[in-house]
Amino acid sequence: MSELFIVYRENDADSELLADYYLQKYDLDGSNKIGVPCSLTEILPSYADFQSEVENPIKAIIDADTSVIVLGMNVPGGFYDGGDVISSTSRISRINHTFSKKMLNPLFDRKEMLEYDNQALNVALICSRIDGPNLESAKAIIDNGENLKNQIYMNGAFILDPYATVTNSKEEQYREDLLYAANNSIPRTNVTLISTILIDPYLDPVVPYLQKDSIYWGWFQDRSTESFFRNTDTQRIFFYNADFDGAFSVRDLDSETWCRLALNGGYATCAGAMSSPTTDGYLRPTPFVESLIKGFSIGEAYIFSSLYLDWTITLFGDPLNTVSFRYAVPSSR
Repeated sequence: MSELFIVYRENDADSELLADYYLQKYDLDGSNKIGVPCSLTEILPSYADFQSEVENPIKAIIDADTSVIVLGMNVPGGFYDGGDVISSTSRISRINHTFSKKMLNPLFDRKEMLEYDNQALNVALICSRIDGPNLESAKAIIDNGENLKNQIYMNGAFILDPYATVTNSKEEQYREDLLYAANNSIPRTNVTLISTILIDPYLDPVVPYLQKDSIYWGWFQDRSTESFFRNTDTQRIFFYNADFDGAFSVRDLDSETWCRLALNGGYATCAGAMSSPTTDGYLRPTPFVESLIKGFSIGEAYIFSSLYLDWTITLFGDPLNTVSFRYAVPSSR
């Protein structure tokens, strides 16, 4: 099965153990893993370094059938390009194409697509990252994804925080995008929707903590604590907070950025920015939810909800995870 590869750091026992652990979940063997001669640096200093240590060794192994690439433990999460940090998953999704920073994504909100076919793969492969401060935490991400396969339907709430302090027209538009999803696409999943409510335009309503949750989508607030993720008996599926550096590091055990906290809090997948994606670069909820309703995987839905490629946002977790809604209303889009 050359469609899927997981990448590990050469001569790194934990990294290779994680790769083997992931492959076992799909009954795959060592022919589906790629060792790369990379450093332990989470963010490399340049694209040239990333090409040498990660991109070129992967490109030498994959073939025309490859559709999914997972970057494993201790593989660099990105590289600097001027003042931006380019996500390794965003770049590797475009591995068959020349690097073009902040390229408009032809697959964004493709309403008519019913499958992630060869045409889509020619634009972007499905790519994600599984990493953490230690082997145990990285394995837990895989385990959380495995648990989703045993949960037939999403059993927790969709938590939405559409409100933040708006200072310009692009931020106002993003708030409207979130409210549109709250009134249109999310209700068609027929899952419980819990949303913050704007009572005072001068106060930013906040979600105090998460419990009984399965999906979270918010923005602006850029830091939290582990206590935000309370124990729950629901499957935590996907977490996204639109901010400027929520994915900067998932290896720092003391980091209070959202992606590390969410993965540590039991989420199977999450997305976040390595550096500012700009407001128009935030993921959009409507194409994401519409894609899940159609049966696309989380990795595919993530691509459909990304306005730009070769950019800063990273997807974490198993991209093959899927979400089922018991009483979803089929899309008419």
